[in-house]
Amino acid sequence: MSVLTKIFVVLLVVVSLLMASGMVVFVNRVENFTEATKKAQASETRALARAQAAEQEAVASRGDRDARILEADARSMAYRAALDAKISEVAGVQAQLVTEQTARAKAETEAQAAVLAAQGALKTVDAQQKVINDTAAKLTSVEKLYTETQTRVAQLTQEGDGLKATVRRLREDVVARDEQIEELRKLAGRSVAATDTTTAGGRETTLNLRGVVKAKRNINGIEYATISLGAADNVTKGMKFKVINRSNFLGYLVIDSVEPNEAVGHLEGPNLTLVGPGSEVRTQW
Repeated sequence: MSVLTKIFVVLLVVVSLLMASGMVVFVNRVENFTEATKKAQASETRALARAQAAEQEAVASRGDRDARILEADARSMAYRAALDAKISEVAGVQAQLVTEQTARAKAETEAQAAVLAAQGALKTVDAQQKVINDTAAKLTSVEKLYTETQTRVAQLTQEGDGLKATVRRLREDVVARDEQIEELRKLAGRSVAATDTTTAGGRETTLNLRGVVKAKRNINGIEYATISLGAADNVTKGMKFKVINRSNFLGYLVIDSVEPNEAVGHLEGPNLTLVGPGSEVRTQW
């Protein structure tokens, strides 16, 4: 075998190897391409499905959007209608406000005129009130004078009644004393055994009575006193009491008239000015 043949054989082997390698690479690439094609088709199918789903979602979204847009348009129209109504209402209120402001201005003008008229009338009323107050003051003064006069008349009437009663008692005392004097004249010179002894200033008694002076009064220059003892205590007309103050002798009280729980008599003695309410009266020391 020649060298050239060997070279050809070697080249054939090399070419065969190269072709075999190329075929392997080609087959591998064809398989890879087929697999890639399948993957691409599957991916395209999935993408198409996603696109269809997205299209359906978009259609649904457009429907929801259209519904919302319609709803928003309806609300907007309702808001516009309400706004137009409010604007009309505000316009009516403004017109009413203008009317009220006009009426208020008119009322204020009338009120000012009325105030001016009232002020003028008030001056007249003040003058009349002053006359009324002066008249009322004079009337009050007259009523006060009348009341004082009535009170004084009542006091004088009461004093007159007291004086009348005192005069009546004095007259009764005078009659009683005349009777006593007449009786003493009849009994003159006789010795009588009795518990009572008579003196020129009244009748002393063995009864031990004690009381106090309730009141004192001077009538026609004679001092009279009312004591806290009366007929219930066996006090009798003509009975004589000693008047003392803290064991100091002030004078005598001769009973002129007797009531159930008090008696009235005239005072005799040296210290009658010291006799007063609370002074003690006794029949015995």
